[in-house]
Amino acid sequence: MLGFGVVFKKALGVCLMKWFFWIFCLSFAWWPGNLVAEVPCRGRALAAEDGTASGVEDCELNLWTARAALRKHLAPCVQAMQRADLRVFGALRFDLFLAPGGGLLSVHQTRSTFDKTDLPNCAIRVIRRRMNRPRAGGEGKPVVVSLRLRVDEDDFSLEWTASVVAEQKKVEVLDQNPLPGGFRKSLTGPVTTCAMGAGSLVLRLESLERGQPGWHPAMNDTNPMQVLDSCLAPVLGEGQSRRKQRTHRRKESKCLSKLLTHPDPRVRVLAADAIHDAWHWRARRALDRAGREMVVEGACRVGDKDCTTHAPAGYWPGMALVRILRAQVRLQRRIRDEVLTAVLKHDMASVRLRFVRDVMRVWKGGVPDLLAPLYRDPDPLVRVHACQRACLEGNWQARHGFVELLDAKEPGLRAIALLHAQACARQESGELRLRLSTETEAGLAALMRLLVTDQDPELTRQAADGLLHDCPLVRYLSARWLARLPEPPADAIEEALAREQDPLLREGLLRLQSGQREPRHREQIWWQTSAR
Repeated sequence: MLGFGVVFKKALGVCLMKWFFWIFCLSFAWWPGNLVAEVPCRGRALAAEDGTASGVEDCELNLWTARAALRKHLAPCVQAMQRADLRVFGALRFDLFLAPGGGLLSVHQTRSTFDKTDLPNCAIRVIRRRMNRPRAGGEGKPVVVSLRLRVDEDDFSLEWTASVVAEQKKVEVLDQNPLPGGFRKSLTGPVTTCAMGAGSLVLRLESLERGQPGWHPAMNDTNPMQVLDSCLAPVLGEGQSRRKQRTHRRKESKCLSKLLTHPDPRVRVLAADAIHDAWHWRARRALDRAGREMVVEGACRVGDKDCTTHAPAGYWPGMALVRILRAQVRLQRRIRDEVLTAVLKHDMASVRLRFVRDVMRVWKGGVPDLLAPLYRDPDPLVRVHACQRACLEGNWQARHGFVELLDAKEPGLRAIALLHAQACARQESGELRLRLSTETEAGLAALMRLLVTDQDPELTRQAADGLLHDCPLVRYLSARWLARLPEPPADAIEEALAREQDPLLREGLLRLQSGQREPRHREQIWWQTSAR
């Protein structure tokens, strides 16, 4: 009986091993990780970066992605991130530029929370190795393909997307009635204007790779910088030990504190910027003392109510006071009321505007009521920037000042309100919608549509009509608004393409028609008076 049991056990083990072998083979053959979902292809041309047809068809792209087997080769990268201490979940996007024939020209990664991990670099290495397999033949423009890598706690998925060139209907080009105007070339990018009232709206398009320059004091000579360097030169030669580093910081703070009372206000500007950038906490009292000495007349003690305050005359003394106040705010030092009152009394609007941009922007704990006069400042640019900063803090007084600017008769005042107080515009969406129905300037109406979050048929009709406006700025902003819609009106886009003569606007319409909504330029819009 025991021998029969042993024989039966061996026979059952052999059968199970045979069955397990075939089950393993079938499961490996049909495992989803080794399959690439084949989208039904019809030989359609994929869109290039400019919206026109590339030299790659959808069937070719399906073949390339299937042979690359990216899911299999990306699995070690994702698993390594999931096992690490820092685990991030979400979506990661890559833009691939593929040449006709299968060659990979470049890979660009969109910034995300995965940048703190090694997953983006590992994925880019795998994509370059697996997708760069050029084959003979192929002419035309490269295609732009997006790869979306979705990472979950225990799995990940891949999704390929590419824009297909829309099947354009044959539309007769109406040469006898082309749309006027267009963009002109400049040193910083294409520029176009739209005249209204006593000035005009100006739109300039810059490349997304171009950086924004920061503000630096414009010096006529190098004397202020030499004063700062001569003061810090003996200090910067200290060693790198921790004790010497503390000594170095103490000497540097003492040196910069002395420069806050320098006769040249430009040196004071540089010293305040150095304290602000290096977080010199020891210089807080020196900042407080220097700011008060610039605005208080006579030998007044702290807390005296009879002291007379005055704003420092001139641009550079006013700028020195503003930079000192900015450093005080960053170092969490309370600014005295008499100093704030003196800044509001400065006779130059550029100094008051710099105070709003530099000091109110970094103010902690809400904007104080003492700065309420800025919402009624005689200079409209100072007023609108102050309203913008206060609207971000939820101040109702600033929203009231913004509505008053929208009711102004001059189109320039309404333009700067829409351009520089967009936080107030989004909070006053109802008021903005009422002004939109009565706005007579097409350029300002196009700006209002971009700030309104609704997407009702009436706004769609207005934006479609804006594609045929005489002003190229209105046509550009109307196309920008239509790009928000899931399905832009095809008839309006085709009619605009039939009459549009400007190459840049035509390229934007073609991209909109092919489903490419991402902006290719950084937009800068400002109001310019006719006297400039």
